[in-house]
Amino acid sequence: MSVDIDIIKARANNEYRLSKVRGEAMISVRIPGGILPAHLLTVAREIAETWGNGQIHLTTRQKLAMPGIRYEDIDRVNAALEPFIREIEMELCDVQVDDPKAGYLAIGGRNIVACLKNGKATKEESLCIGCGECVLACPTLAWQRQPQEFWQVHLGGRTGKKTPRMGKLFLNWVTEDVIRQVITNLFEFEKEMLDGKPVYLHMGHLIDRGGYLRFKERVLRNVQLNPEAMVAGRIYWAEDESAARIHLKPGSVK
Repeated sequence: MSVDIDIIKARANNEYRLSKVRGEAMISVRIPGGILPAHLLTVAREIAETWGNGQIHLTTRQKLAMPGIRYEDIDRVNAALEPFIREIEMELCDVQVDDPKAGYLAIGGRNIVACLKNGKATKEESLCIGCGECVLACPTLAWQRQPQEFWQVHLGGRTGKKTPRMGKLFLNWVTEDVIRQVITNLFEFEKEMLDGKPVYLHMGHLIDRGGYLRFKERVLRNVQLNPEAMVAGRIYWAEDESAARIHLKPGSVK
């Protein structure tokens, strides 16, 4: 039987993929974070066995895909997807759906590790490192860089053969104006720690001498932090033992 259907529109509006088999498509269901209620597996099984080819494809994009859906069965499959749409899209991800039996609102189940809330992608702020790769990688162009630039400040790292160590994150999401204020205070902290003596010490050693809390209080004194700024409450450094070997002793020494 020939069915007149716009498969491109079906893909854009209902998450269907055109199949190599004429007259068939594949439906994908979204699984945010790769976790779903166990009973929804039964729903996927019923769809695959009733209207598909009996197979379920667990994709690398954290989805369940049911191939072999005939074009003429798309409306029935959309209705059968109601538990997925109601429990995941509406209840879990807070997407506004007028008719949960009409299928997915739009394409967008790719690489989903977070929910789409009311058509907008959301992210877990605590996991964001500000690299911007999500903007480049997002297949639906859901992400955009905000025009304002923010910066990170790492400190306390040092090279050398005796006690090398990696710097740690001190400030995150700060503006350039904040960094200018901090740099000015850094010189004042250095003067206080050296007591005006013409001696060179690496900033990491100066922080060790004064202690992190004293350092933080001095370099942030009178600094107007922007609302997005985050400051490390404590920082714990550790020397690179494999390079410095400061903790190694001959086996005969107790």
